[in-house]
Parts: sequence; structure tokens; C-alpha cells
Amino acid sequence: MQIIHSLKFKLLSTSILVLLIGVFIFAQYQVSNRRVQLVQQSQNILQNVIVGLFSEGRMIKDNVRLPARVSFAELNQKGSGLVAVVCEEHSKTLTWRSLSTTGIKQIDTACERINHFLTKRNAELVVFNIDGIESRYGEVDLGNVPLLMQMLRIQRYHQKQKNSYIIVVAQTAQELESQLKDYTKQVYSSSVLIFLFFTLILYITIQWSLSSLTKLTAELHDIKQGERDALSDGYEPELQGLTSTLNQLLHSEREQKFRYQHSMNDLAHSLKTRLAMLKAVSDEQDTKTNDFKQVLNEQVSQMDQIVHYQLRRAVSGRQSISSKPVLLAEEINKLTNTLTKVYRHKSIEFELLDPDRAAFFGQQDDLMEMMGNLLENACKFAISKVRVRCSVDKQQGLFISIEDDGPGVDVTIRDKILQRGVRADSSGGQGIGLAVSNEIINSYRGNIRIFDSELGGAGFALHFPLD
Repeated sequence: MQIIHSLKFKLLSTSILVLLIGVFIFAQYQVSNRRVQLVQQSQNILQNVIVGLFSEGRMIKDNVRLPARVSFAELNQKGSGLVAVVCEEHSKTLTWRSLSTTGIKQIDTACERINHFLTKRNAELVVFNIDGIESRYGEVDLGNVPLLMQMLRIQRYHQKQKNSYIIVVAQTAQELESQLKDYTKQVYSSSVLIFLFFTLILYITIQWSLSSLTKLTAELHDIKQGERDALSDGYEPELQGLTSTLNQLLHSEREQKFRYQHSMNDLAHSLKTRLAMLKAVSDEQDTKTNDFKQVLNEQVSQMDQIVHYQLRRAVSGRQSISSKPVLLAEEINKLTNTLTKVYRHKSIEFELLDPDRAAFFGQQDDLMEMMGNLLENACKFAISKVRVRCSVDKQQGLFISIEDDGPGVDVTIRDKILQRGVRADSSGGQGIGLAVSNEIINSYRGNIRIFDSELGGAGFALHFPLD
């Protein structure tokens, strides 16, 4: 069943079927065309014979006279397959016959059958004009004998009486059918060889065409075995989209694995430090109860923030190959509505510029976490205004900027505040919001840059490439 469902089998079987039909149609056309040629040749021969007989004949009174031996050798040879007779149409009597008719038993009744045929099936004959005299040609069956027949009607007036004579030249179709049979064998033998040759060509072509898929399967197997990290380059344009997406997925999976490992290591180290501090405080016998509670609450709060940070860090940047676009305006409006309530004492004015109706191709949770941290940071330092600008460039990708009218960020610490634990001010907290946003941006192969805003404060410029 696997063979039947394989792509190679489907391509090969379909191609062979189309090739078989094409070869059969071609063979039939060749045979049919050959038959037409053979019939045309026979027609020309019979036409020449009947014209020759007409020129050799003499009208004596009311009768057509032809010599016993005529100029066409086949008509003088018994069993040659070519015969000729002259019939009186009204009396249906045989007035002359060629020597080649010797031995034919039914020749005496030939005129009756010819006359009957002309009466009943005359329309089956093709009309020709030979030297101004009407002639008819056709393939007929007289007495179950297939014949190619040419007829010429001659009308003669003698003593005011019209007499009609029919010169008939016939050739058995056996020779034609025999030639056609031999030719048919040759055509179908050649067609079989042509079919086998092109089947081999098709097989080689399909093998060669699917070699890239075989290579892709082998490389995926090597990746599974840990023998390579990514798919190689050099695939055909039709497969580059697939290989690029698979490499992106493998890269994301590898980064996710490292992120979990590093996050758990950092979490263990951070908690170990806080627990050691709690142990040291609890070992001091003279520690006041209130001071102990304050230190305990502070350390527990910090450990809670660390746990949340490491969990967010572990799952950040979950870029998927099937990510649906998330409209930025809708998510940003949700965040600004929430932040308006949190910082209502500042009466912050939010301005959203989104002329392109920009969309983020990634996880909605990542977008909310990233933009939430950046907007909260802007609100914390803003005096009265925060501006968000979104734009899309068909060549370069998505651009987002968040600006405020606060004090701004000193140039010397702009790179440092994107690292975990570093803050631009002395207020409480772990300084992990911008770090989480930075890691999410990097997981989408984007970048973040801090600049001086036109509003007077800090600006954060985000760029996400198309791929």
C-alpha cells in the first residue's frame, strides 16, 4: 500500500498511462492514414484501368465490344485479383468479361448483383467525372466478398432506342487488407518499442526530478540522528520555501531548548542566592521580628518575580511556521486602555499612528508581553504623552516605535538597560521587563534600538524582517 501512495508511483503511473494513450492514438492514426493511402492507390489503379478499357472498347450497333486480351496484363491473368466485366444495364446480361474471371463461379450472375447494388445502394458510391463521363467508386460487398469497385456507365442511342452499358472493374480487398495487416503489425511493434523507450526515459526523469526530495528525506533523517543541525542550501526554487521554513522551525526549536536550559539554570542560581540570604537572616539570633518580616517579604517578592521572569523567558519567542497575522492596533488599544487606568494620576495622552494597518506575524502572547513591557516602561517615565507608530515596508518588513516625553535614556546605558537586572532608574524591581521584550524580539530575528524622541524623551524602535 505504501508503494501505491508514494509520489513516485503516482507520477510514474500517470505518465505511463498518458504515454500509453498517446502511443495508441498515434498508432491508430498511422494505420488509418495508411489505409487511406492504400485505398487511394487502388482507386487510381482502377480508374486508369477503366479509362483504358473505355478507350479500347468499340460500339458496334447497340453493343460494346472489347478484345479478349486487353492491354492490362492482370486482366489477362487468371486469379490475379483484378477483374473486369461489361453489363447491359436493362437486360442484366453479361456482354464481356476479362480472362482473369476464369474459374469464378458466380461471374455469370455478376450483372444481376451489380444492378441490384446500383438500385439499392448507389448512394454508397463516390461519384467521379472521367473525361466528362460519370464514374462511381466504392468499397462494396458482393456475395460476402469485399471488393474495391469502379463503375462507368455508357449510354448509346441506336435506332431511337437508348441502351446503357456498365463497365465494371473490381479488385479484391484481400491484398489491401493483407498489406494493411502487415503494416499494422509493424506499427504496433514499433509503438511497443517507442513506449518502452519513453517509459525508461520517464522513469529516469522522475528519479532525477525527485532526487531533491530523496536528499531532503536523508538530511531530515541525519538531523533526527543528530548528525547535522539544518538543511543544506542549493535546493530548487520550488523547494526553497519548504526548506527555509523547516530550517526556521529547527532553529526555533533549538533556541527553545537552549532557552529552557538556560532559564532553569538561572532560576536555580537566583533562588539559591535568595534562600542563602534568608538562611543567613534566620541564623541571626538578634534579628528583630519586623526587620526579619521585611527582609522575608522582600526576598519572597523578588523570588516570585524571578520565577515569573524565567518562565516568561523560557516560553518567549515561540515563532511558528503557521503564525496568523495579529493586527497591532487592536492589541495596542487593549494595552493603552489598561495603562490609562493604572496611570490615571498622570493623565497620559496616547497617540497611535497606524496608516498601513500593520500586522504582527507571530504569537499574540509574545506581542502582548513585548508591547506591554515597552508601553509600561514609557508610561512610567512619561510626563503626559506616549506615541506609538506602526508602518510596513514591503521590502524591509514591520517597523514599530514607542516614544514618550519623559527624561529619556542616557546614551551610555542604552545597551545595558536591555540586559536583565539593569535599570535606568533607582526604583524597585528586577529590571527584567525590557530584557524579556528584547529576547522576544530577538527570537523573531528582529532588533530593538533606543533613540531620542521628538517628544523629548526616549524612543524604542523595533524592526521585524519579512522572513
